Amino acid sequence: MKTTAFDVAATAVPNVFQRPIDRRKQADEAKAQFAHEQGDHLTLLNAYHAFKSNGEDKDWCFRNYLNHRSLKSADS
Repeated sequence: MKTTAFDVAATAVPNVFQRPIDRRKQADEAKAQFAHEQGDHLTLLNAYHAFKSNGEDKDWCFRNYLNHRSLKSADS
């Protein structure tokens, strides 16, 4: 599989997935919607594509337990 610029950038930023102690179950369920059977990089890529498809919306990130700043950093 070809390494993309996003893959490289994503490894250099803080965790995209957030998992608050008091909402771990909800955070795990949110992350599961992006899960890819071939691993974490593709799960991360799914989350990134969803982020872009949702207009890089901060509120959408909050509802889906994603770190908006990390996703924006990976994009630059």
